[in-house]
Amino acid sequence: MAAVPGTGATFLFLVNASAKFFVGLLAAAATGAGMVLLLPPFHFGSLVWVVFVPVLLFLWSLGEKKRFRKAFVVGLCAGSVGFLGLFSWLQTVTVLGWAVVSVYLALFPAFWAGMVATLADPRREPQGNTWSGSVRRAFWVAALWCGFEWLRGWLFTGFGWNGIGVAFHQTPIFAQSADLFGIVGLSFLPVFVQAIGVQALLRLFSKEPAAAKRQPHYDLAVAICLVAAAFGYGRWRIFSYGKAESIRLKTLLVQLDIKQEQTRRLADPLQIPIDYEDETIGALQSVPAERKPDWVILPESALDGRILRMPDESWGMANENFETLRHFGEEGSFTTIMGLVEVEGEKLNDQIAIKKDSRYWNSMAVFARDGSLQTFKKHHLVIFGEWIPFVEEIPLLKKIL
Repeated sequence: MAAVPGTGATFLFLVNASAKFFVGLLAAAATGAGMVLLLPPFHFGSLVWVVFVPVLLFLWSLGEKKRFRKAFVVGLCAGSVGFLGLFSWLQTVTVLGWAVVSVYLALFPAFWAGMVATLADPRREPQGNTWSGSVRRAFWVAALWCGFEWLRGWLFTGFGWNGIGVAFHQTPIFAQSADLFGIVGLSFLPVFVQAIGVQALLRLFSKEPAAAKRQPHYDLAVAICLVAAAFGYGRWRIFSYGKAESIRLKTLLVQLDIKQEQTRRLADPLQIPIDYEDETIGALQSVPAERKPDWVILPESALDGRILRMPDESWGMANENFETLRHFGEEGSFTTIMGLVEVEGEKLNDQIAIKKDSRYWNSMAVFARDGSLQTFKKHHLVIFGEWIPFVEEIPLLKKIL
């Protein structure tokens, strides 16, 4: 489809094609860097309202030739910069996995960029400068982004961490809509608002007659109304929490500062659980009886060993863990929650052992006051961190990893 002259505009019309593409890579880098700055440790959450502006301006300035391919590359660059920064911690697990996962995740914004450039460009419609067309395109730009975020959270078990909606972690008012649309749905509003804003800028700098530029900008009004609605809903939800019936719980959270090398067994493997036991008991002994916690929560791998689960739901565990829980119980009556590996077990000579070809789970273990155990097996495993694709099918990969 040929572009319709005069119905769109570009800030890059004075530069040649190669320079345009270089500017596109800069726009991609800006958007990718913005994705990183949104989240901890930077916490520039307010950037969520402008982070897509650079890449949208470029995508809607491309010519017809190889439009999808160019947009795909720019989206891939933006995603690669963003995910390499967001998941840099994966280097402590595997540098190769960090690079592979980041580039793989970048494919989702790459396809999004290609579709935005080819299916939602204001210049590709005869009536592209109308406010209703602007709203329709902004809807699809935002819906496609949310769709690809959802897809990357489920495809091949998924890796859905750090969606754009997480940027609202410091603005609880806008975060309240997550109870209606989920964390993926929170991404819709900022992407929609930026798509509307960019189209308004393109109209302002277009070659259209001045009279056409002065038409009512109802699309901006729609964006403002949606922001106001999300703000109002958030205020109502926060206000309603104060009136809701609630049960107050006292919780002790224990988290040590453990060097990554220790988790790799370069230190005494018993030292970590010993330190957790000492730290927890010390905290329990430091508070009066009326402030004793209802829950004690420890992270994954705070204690050593595994839970061996039998087919009849009976279970066993390392004696050291039972001793730790007994020591905890001497300090008060509470529920202990932590992460442990759960393994299928079987009885051999009146003892519980790991079953041959057993399945393993990353589980949340809840030890109640009466000594009973409940576990929740994690269903959505983290690729490379808890699950390696094709590792069983490719012997060489299994040997390496």
